[in-house]
Amino acid sequence: MSVYVQTEEMEKFERQAQKRLSSLADGVNLFFTAIDDNVKFLAKSPLIQDSSLQLPIYMDKATPTKLNPLGDTEFEQQVLHWFSAIGEQHQGYAYIYMGTEQGGYTQWPTSEVEAHYDPRQRYWYSHALAVATKTHKISPKYYREDDIVTLATAHKFTNSLGERGVVAIDVSLNFLTDLIADIRIGETGYLMLVDREGVVLADPYFPSNNFKNIDSLQMGAEQFSELNDGMHQVILNNSQRYVLINTCNDFGWKYIAIIDHDEVHESANAILNLLFFVSALAIALLLGLMMWFSKILMVNKPNIEV
Repeated sequence: MSVYVQTEEMEKFERQAQKRLSSLADGVNLFFTAIDDNVKFLAKSPLIQDSSLQLPIYMDKATPTKLNPLGDTEFEQQVLHWFSAIGEQHQGYAYIYMGTEQGGYTQWPTSEVEAHYDPRQRYWYSHALAVATKTHKISPKYYREDDIVTLATAHKFTNSLGERGVVAIDVSLNFLTDLIADIRIGETGYLMLVDREGVVLADPYFPSNNFKNIDSLQMGAEQFSELNDGMHQVILNNSQRYVLINTCNDFGWKYIAIIDHDEVHESANAILNLLFFVSALAIALLLGLMMWFSKILMVNKPNIEV
C-alpha cells in the first residue's frame, strides 16, 4: 500500500509539473514568436526596403560616443521614431537596433557606443548573416553600460537597393526571470530555464546563476546538463529534490521544474497516516462489535438442564 500511494503522489506531482512546464513553454514560444514577427516586420518595412541605409558610422571615433536621440540623418530619425514606438509598446524589449554593411549603426533607446564601434564585427551581426535562416536567436550578451543581460532575435535583410544589414530586438533576461518567478509548483517548487548552449536564462531561486553556463554551477545544479527529459531524483544544495526536465523543440531550451523531496512525500505520508487511522478505527469498531455481540450471545444463551 505504501509503495502504491507514494507512486500515485509522484505521478500526481509529475502531471502538475508537466502542466506548468507546458504552459510556460507555450507562453514563452508565443512571446518570442511575436518578437520574430516584429523583427521581420521591421526588416521588410518600406522604410528599410526602399531607402538608402544612411546611418552614422562610429568606426573612426577614438572615444565612446553618445548616440543622438534625434538622429544624425533623416533616415536615422525615422528609424528611431519607429523603434521607439515599437519598444515602448512591448514590455520586456530592452533594445531595438540595426547595423548595415557600410558599418552604420543605430539603436533604441539611444545610449553610448564604444570607441571604434563597428557593428559588422559584432557577433549578432556576423552570426545573423552566416546562418541559413533569416531570423535567428543569438546567445545572451551582457551590456556593461546598462548592467543587464539580454537575449537577441536578429533578422538579416537585403533591401530593394541591394544594401544589406541586420535588425535585432533584445529582451532583458530580468523580464524572463520575473515571468518564471510567478510560476510555482506546490510550496517549494520552482522553475529554471536553460538555453540550448547550457546558459541559464532564468533562475528565480538563485538569480546569481543567470547568464552562467549550467556546467559551471555548484551544489548539484551542474548535473542538469547530463539529464534527459523526464523525472529524476537528485541532491541539490545538500537536499534531496525531484527534478522534471522538458526540452522545447522549437528553441532547444530546457524547462526544469524543481521541488523538495519531502514535499512530494508529505502528501503520501499524510494519506498513509489517514489510511492507518481509518484502518485502526475500523478494527477497533469491529472488535467492539464482536465483543458486544459476544456479550449478547452469552446473556441470551439458554440454560439446558439434563
